[in-house]
Amino acid sequence: MEIARVKASPGEKLYFMKDHDACPEKGDSCKEKAYILNGDEVLVSKRRGQWACVWFHGAKTATVGWLDAEKLLGKPLVPGKLDDWSGDWNFYKTGFLKFRKDGAALKVEGQAYWRGLNDNVHTGDISARITPQITAKNNVAQLKDGGGSILLHGQLQLFG
Repeated sequence: MEIARVKASPGEKLYFMKDHDACPEKGDSCKEKAYILNGDEVLVSKRRGQWACVWFHGAKTATVGWLDAEKLLGKPLVPGKLDDWSGDWNFYKTGFLKFRKDGAALKVEGQAYWRGLNDNVHTGDISARITPQITAKNNVAQLKDGGGSILLHGQLQLFG
């Protein structure tokens, strides 16, 4: 994963490309309605040839798709501090995480839900104490339970 900034001409719209039916390689038939502009930042999950699979978090929605990798300028990952994790993180109205500094660790609490088919609602809660592994390479926090068997395991990564 990496952060990248869009490097396009002023006013140029960089359209997202679909991820199915031989896209994005098919060209203009893969073009989505969503686009980003010069200077926008994206999170790059992987690169494939001339394409980069990215996630853009806008003010009202998030968009995932392929962009021309030549239009993206990678940014170096700056090592974070424990205080950088502290705060309330929300994902629209479907979930939240609250991080509070607790010595050399963080207390995390949160909830999330997702609506599935036929009005099925999936929910999850977390309440844990974690210690982020903060390096210039990854800014990662591992989530594990404190017991003998792992009931909870996850990984969070801080970018930007």
